[in-house]
Amino acid sequence: MLARVVGEGRYEIDDGLMERLNALDRQAVEALGRKEEGDLDRCLDEMGQLVRKDGRRIGDEELVASDIVIPPSDLTLEGDAQAGLGGRLHSGSTGGGRASLEGKRLGARGIRPASPPLSYDRPVTERALSLTEWAALGVLCEGRAHGWAVSAALLPEGEIGRVWSSSRPLTYRAISVLREQGHAVAVGSEASRGGPNRRLLQLTPKGRRAFRSWRSRPVGHVRELRSELMLKLLFHNRVGADSTALLERQRELLVTQERALGLRLHALEGFDRVLHLWRLSNIRAAVRFVQDLGGLEAHGAALYRPIGHVRSAWTTLAGMPLQPGADESGTAELHVNDGYTEALDDLDGFSHVWVLSHLHRVGGWEPHVLPFLDTRSRGTLATRSPRHPNPIGLSLTRIVSIAAPIVRVAGIDLLDGTPILDLKPYVPLFDAVPDASPGWFAGRAELIDTIRSDDRFGRGGGLESQAQ
Repeated sequence: MLARVVGEGRYEIDDGLMERLNALDRQAVEALGRKEEGDLDRCLDEMGQLVRKDGRRIGDEELVASDIVIPPSDLTLEGDAQAGLGGRLHSGSTGGGRASLEGKRLGARGIRPASPPLSYDRPVTERALSLTEWAALGVLCEGRAHGWAVSAALLPEGEIGRVWSSSRPLTYRAISVLREQGHAVAVGSEASRGGPNRRLLQLTPKGRRAFRSWRSRPVGHVRELRSELMLKLLFHNRVGADSTALLERQRELLVTQERALGLRLHALEGFDRVLHLWRLSNIRAAVRFVQDLGGLEAHGAALYRPIGHVRSAWTTLAGMPLQPGADESGTAELHVNDGYTEALDDLDGFSHVWVLSHLHRVGGWEPHVLPFLDTRSRGTLATRSPRHPNPIGLSLTRIVSIAAPIVRVAGIDLLDGTPILDLKPYVPLFDAVPDASPGWFAGRAELIDTIRSDDRFGRGGGLESQAQ
């Protein structure tokens, strides 16, 4: 015997019951071909009822290696199906796998277990709505509709299907779940073209409240942005609703996750660090995506492109100067990209230049760091550490010569290859403040010529600039 998951439990099914299930599956596929919604619902419901009635219940655990899922169960199946009523299942270890394996088609070939072992992302006892069910609920939220129209919207070529698609059988099953849970009700029928009347469905107040609550919630994982968040944004757009609040909550959640990942990164080594950096890069890209969406301009979404790069003698952290004035390696070069060289006009009239750079190998940031020029931890924003919330370097160096597209300078505190964001001339009247307080640097700044960089900030991805 093999275990089958239906609704809230797991059951054993013998060969006789398997044959009856296969017969009902064939009838369901035929009903689908005839576009007979009532017959399709009946077949799906009977399949679940048969298992509950004649199968021997064996527990409420999550799926195990021998389990397969019968599509008309109360367990959520993801995605669109292949042929017939087969759902998209997940392969991997119990409760964790994300790799997808298209489920076996029910029907003449029978229901067979997939290999490798199946798993699902949540316990079978949890009955939160699936994404397909939310999508169907969203279509009904826009007005009365019959099942055929809802399922058409969720096909890959449909308006909703371009974001999240589902086969007609799975959409019909989703509609049945919505009705069972009291989110939708039948309110009459509508004539079809050459077939039986189609049943009209309408959202209940409970369904409308549930959908609006779901639509306003941010998603919990970066991988869900492409599916669930995009679906929520689509439904916002379809009814002209403002998505600013959703995007702001999503941004806050992602930034919190980004910070947590960044704090761990500097302590990792080897492949653990590589994998963690990949995750951090993905979540940073997600933050930028959410920030760049409409409505968040006031929150400072920013996108910068390098205008050039640094060529210096410093390729490793050990021995690198903490300020350009302490660089005794000779001159360095600022290479400006094509398209920006004309912007160098008139810079030769200045003696010094500010170099703003992107510290591209810094991984994450910390609220407190131990600076090179001190023996106690300091608040990050009170230091010149590269590990800031935004890894931007600020270096003041003397101009030696300019021959576009290259600006030669007398030393630099940046690693070779560091991207340059901007160049700004040093203006003494603007930039020099003779009576300024040096804060905790008092009595320590003079050590700049004797103390060199080490790798304390390099374990999290490298040090690009000064870290006094």
